Amino acid sequence: MRAQPTPSDVAKSVELAHGKQPRGAPRDIAMSASLPRADLPAVLDVPQAARLLGIGRTLAYELVRTDQWPTPVLRVGRLIKIPSRPLIELVSAGYPTNIADG
Repeated sequence: MRAQPTPSDVAKSVELAHGKQPRGAPRDIAMSASLPRADLPAVLDVPQAARLLGIGRTLAYELVRTDQWPTPVLRVGRLIKIPSRPLIELVSAGYPTNIADG
């Protein structure tokens, strides 16, 4: 039988779902290394996705605007959403070490 979540567990889940990093976690690994995949929503907004990659919000919006964002981007009118699964796969696989020479 599964134990009932405590109020602090619920609060932590709500914070994570809204893009806030857990208390006491270093900023650069807050969402990538220590965050279970089940805690992420199916899509993220750009600032949440930027935190997952460890980049700033401004750079993230610039990459989306110039079509250089490394994963698929969903656009509905002015709304921009990033699917979390390809982003997690990118973070867990890492960036290619052999970028095109030349």
